[in-house]
Amino acid sequence: MKRITLILLVLLLVFSAGCTTAPSDATGTAPELKEPADVASGTTAAYIAPMYRLNVYMGSITPYAEGLTMEIDGWITKYYAYPGKWVEEGEILVELNTENIQEQIDQLEASLAETEKNYAYSDRLVQLEIQMLEVELRQLQDLQAEQKYIDLKKNDIAQRKADLRQDQKMRNLDLDKTRQTIAELKEKREKTVLRAPFSGRIIQGDLYEGYSVTADVPFLYIADNTKLSLTCQYISDAMLESADQLFARIGDIDYEIQVQPLDLEEYYAMTAAGKTPIRHFDVVGPQDALANVEAGQYAAVCLITDYVEDALIVPSESVFTENEQTYVYVNENGVKTLRKVTVGASMRGMTQILDGVKEGEEVYVAE
Repeated sequence: MKRITLILLVLLLVFSAGCTTAPSDATGTAPELKEPADVASGTTAAYIAPMYRLNVYMGSITPYAEGLTMEIDGWITKYYAYPGKWVEEGEILVELNTENIQEQIDQLEASLAETEKNYAYSDRLVQLEIQMLEVELRQLQDLQAEQKYIDLKKNDIAQRKADLRQDQKMRNLDLDKTRQTIAELKEKREKTVLRAPFSGRIIQGDLYEGYSVTADVPFLYIADNTKLSLTCQYISDAMLESADQLFARIGDIDYEIQVQPLDLEEYYAMTAAGKTPIRHFDVVGPQDALANVEAGQYAAVCLITDYVEDALIVPSESVFTENEQTYVYVNENGVKTLRKVTVGASMRGMTQILDGVKEGEEVYVAE
């Protein structure tokens, strides 16, 4: 479907009034018409052109912005970000207090080291005991003692080894649990550091030492100027779905745009706060003009509905209705002639003629 040009928009705006209903009196007097000095000055020719409703929503080009959060509660001890600062991806922006976490890690690591030392000492004692039993077994075998004594000694050795393995297994489970706790605390310690998820500029976040941070609540915002979107006043899904054409006028160029899914969390938050919700679009084409799109530019989101490709159009001021009959006055060789017509859509001061008038015929326009 071809794009409506600005020239056509201007032409359509010239005709601003709707259909005029002819006054009716006892004698059925026809409406007062212009009596031009010549035919051309009081008439206009029916013509074929696209017909549509145009809805315009004002907006602007904004960079992609992301609200940054921490995964844990805490308070800020160091901060390196402030509004207007450019930061690189991975750069440290904020550090939370880690004193309590580090104390727990230190205590557990010290306890783990002491426990491992004690367990190693206990294992060594048991191993020495087993070695003594093995020496006694060899002595019994060298002295060719009765088999029952040899078997008893073997059983003692086997039992002590089994007991050692069981003790080691249980102790290792306890040690692994402590190691896991330490690993989780170290992971938590890492969460006290906030790094830039991408290179960009800090656009919001007045921080200070001792600033309290709540987990998963944005407190710092960063913008990525390489990812731009068009933001405008709220447009309902129903309105967007009914559009025959959707585009944006930025500067003097019409751009293809795609609607971003509605962020329901943002929508409800703004509504609850008494603010007007907004809508976001991606600017996707034409490719050779995307480089002209910059943050801060104004944009007009245009929705065209009720589109008729080749409508036969006359000004609404030339169409009259009386006694449920619709008609126009046509210039037939200089004679003003009433002619019944069938009309279609009427919008923006223009009316579509379905039957009764042909393209190029001149119709009279009422005052």
